[in-house]
Amino acid sequence: MRPIEIEDARYIYGWKNDSEIFKYLGGGYAPQSLADINNNISFLVKQSTSTKRFIIIHRETEEPVGLVGLYDINMVHRTCEIGIYIGNKKFQKRGAASIAVNRIENYAKQFLNLRKIILSVVSENESAVKFWKKHNYQHVGTLTKHRYIDGKYVDVELREKFL
Repeated sequence: MRPIEIEDARYIYGWKNDSEIFKYLGGGYAPQSLADINNNISFLVKQSTSTKRFIIIHRETEEPVGLVGLYDINMVHRTCEIGIYIGNKKFQKRGAASIAVNRIENYAKQFLNLRKIILSVVSENESAVKFWKKHNYQHVGTLTKHRYIDGKYVDVELREKFL
């Protein structure tokens, strides 16, 4: 993982405009122009106290693979949300997401002193549900018909993990 750089706009542009990558994510699929992404990249580069975003890179080639982040960091309650996607399709289902989640969990615990991470995942996204179960995120509730995806409302699971 490394901080996001201005030059990463071209990768993010390709990923954000792929409906298969973004349809299950919280913001949903909303194509953006390269100009929009270039205008917003400085916001992504700038880290606030409530958000920590990183580019996931391939260890050997340093090729950008995706994004991982901690969001809504609450330093009083020591909690946050996690979000991740592998935008480079040649690295999907090859372990990059697992490595990134393990590293960002370590970062959250060791450097931010956080105690709990929460997330939401679309129930019908079976591979994502399986992924979060494998990483010991416990199901704590369901938001019924909460997101509109592919012409229908779908359920969203809430999951959490104590670090």
